[in-house]
Amino acid sequence: MDLVYFLAFAGLLIFVHELGHFLVAKALGVAVAQVCIGFGPKLARVRLGETEYALALVPAGGFVTFVEEERDGPLPPRLRGRAYDRQPVWKRALVVLAGPAMNLALPVFLFAIFFMREDRFHPAEVGRTPSTGRAYGILKPGDKILRVANSDVAHFADVQALVAPLPGEIVRLEVEREGKRLAVEVRAASVRTSPDPLDAPVGRLGITPRPLSSVIGVVRNDSPASRAGLRTFDRVVSVAGVRVDTFDEVVAKLSHNRGESLSIGYLRGQPPQPGPNDVVMVASLEAGLAQITPTARQADTVAPQTAEDRAADVLARTGIVPPDTFVAAVVEGSSEWQAGLRVGDRIERVDGVATVDAEAIEDLIGKAPAEEHAVKFLHLGTVREGKFTLRQERWTETGGDVVERYVPRMTLWRPSAMPRWVKNDARLLHGLRRGFAETRHVSGLVFRGLRGLLRGELPLESIGGPVLLYEIAGEAGARGLAFFCWALAVLSINLGLLNLLPLPILDGGQLAFLAAEVVRGKSASAVVRDVASVVGVVLLLALTVVSVRNDLVRRWDDIVQDTRVGSP
Repeated sequence: MDLVYFLAFAGLLIFVHELGHFLVAKALGVAVAQVCIGFGPKLARVRLGETEYALALVPAGGFVTFVEEERDGPLPPRLRGRAYDRQPVWKRALVVLAGPAMNLALPVFLFAIFFMREDRFHPAEVGRTPSTGRAYGILKPGDKILRVANSDVAHFADVQALVAPLPGEIVRLEVEREGKRLAVEVRAASVRTSPDPLDAPVGRLGITPRPLSSVIGVVRNDSPASRAGLRTFDRVVSVAGVRVDTFDEVVAKLSHNRGESLSIGYLRGQPPQPGPNDVVMVASLEAGLAQITPTARQADTVAPQTAEDRAADVLARTGIVPPDTFVAAVVEGSSEWQAGLRVGDRIERVDGVATVDAEAIEDLIGKAPAEEHAVKFLHLGTVREGKFTLRQERWTETGGDVVERYVPRMTLWRPSAMPRWVKNDARLLHGLRRGFAETRHVSGLVFRGLRGLLRGELPLESIGGPVLLYEIAGEAGARGLAFFCWALAVLSINLGLLNLLPLPILDGGQLAFLAAEVVRGKSASAVVRDVASVVGVVLLLALTVVSVRNDLVRRWDDIVQDTRVGSP
């Protein structure tokens, strides 16, 4: 099957390329001598007008040849004016460009089909603003984003798409907050989403559309929440008989209370118990109803108006906070365990810096993963301090590279609410827009790769050849139609751009000859073109030798192993 996938890959890529030359030539009135699908002996052929259409034995690509007076000799009057070499430069340039253009148009189509499957999205609404993000303190949970960089947005994916091309730049947004329309500015962070140095950074605001769920943390044993029987990691499902799904909804309900008792429905996780025949462990949730009486607010004070004030009010009057600064799990015997941390402890400071959410804790630890960290935490109502170091892990990859990382043995929990969705009513437009964007992104990677090779920033060993293409085709086919089409789109972009290189045997070389013809006022002689073609062939052969060598080096261990296995 790998061979079938490889032939399909190569055949489709080359066929689309040649189809571009053919269609544009026909549209411009250029006479086409032959169109052949495949290579090798002809299985069938038919002539329509001046063009012969043929089907060859090996279905891996094809080719198009044009009628040329210099090559074909004297032509009949009906073809003389339509010969390729009799056409003005601009027509010949369009015919040449059509091949690479089709290779770049195909991925837009394939990517668009892929993205058109996205029929719903998160709404363009801020769910959380982690303290490590650029939008912290500027955007608020619940903000509805209306416009980004002077463009309207319909859902959160629109926000991401508009911010991504702006790493490090100031992004202007229009938001609706508590019924008021506001204009805000956030400088987007420059974030690398891939370890590949050729992958350009993207812009990020540091927001997420998913709010914290209604899971709570309880900070004091003497707080109203604790006295009511509520515990850290309880999930609140109702407040005063009204359903709640997010932590912000819990805060909103409690902040309007002036000290009256109210009921809180909750679910509490129970330790796993042995299942039938003690084969599996079964976890369960226990439902409960607590009666809580928040500390009374002064009669002359008004309810807090901002989200920050509401959260502070609820903390002061009930002892309820978000759950993400509480330890959800810790490995017994680990450095964190020896520092005194236990499940349910609330981390208040790391290395002397106050921590307001899980992202702040992880960021402080991640800035110096190899160093010892001081932690201050609340354990059963008592403030404690300790020190811990992350676990170091080292291993050697197959290629000999040594990989090192530092792993925390303590887990923090950011429970997200179930997502809300908005329907995608413009799937075709969305697919085309994302298709163009993805094609542009991959094209940028190819350009940067070529530049890296020319500058010596990337080694020649990074060049892949036919064996690598064979493996990619086989893996893509085995993983299904969607993955096959995605890989086909990426390789089509590579083929289209590589064909624009100024090598005589490639389309880019033909364009270079046409540019020289415009400057000199006459075309290059047949001798010059023939010599240039020989040079181009030699260069391509050299590149092929290098790529095949790289493929063999990459696969050498497998080849040796297969040889040993097959030996008697």
